[in-house]
Amino acid sequence: MGHTIFVPIDDLLEVTVTPNFHVHKCDWCGSMFNSFRDDARYCSASHKAAAGRQRQIQKYEDEIAALKEKVKEYETR
Repeated sequence: MGHTIFVPIDDLLEVTVTPNFHVHKCDWCGSMFNSFRDDARYCSASHKAAAGRQRQIQKYEDEIAALKEKVKEYETR
């Protein structure tokens, strides 16, 4: 992917410039995207934010479920 540019410096030496793109699959929407980062997980900032909101909601739901379980244990004593 990308272009290869040959830049002759002298008759004996050539420099090759290529972009360092990494191909990834977005964890939120599943589409393929290119990034300069090797550890990119999301294709856009909005998908990263949406995934963060979803993780926060899941964390709250897990905490609520754990508290309900404690209440249930307390009431059965």
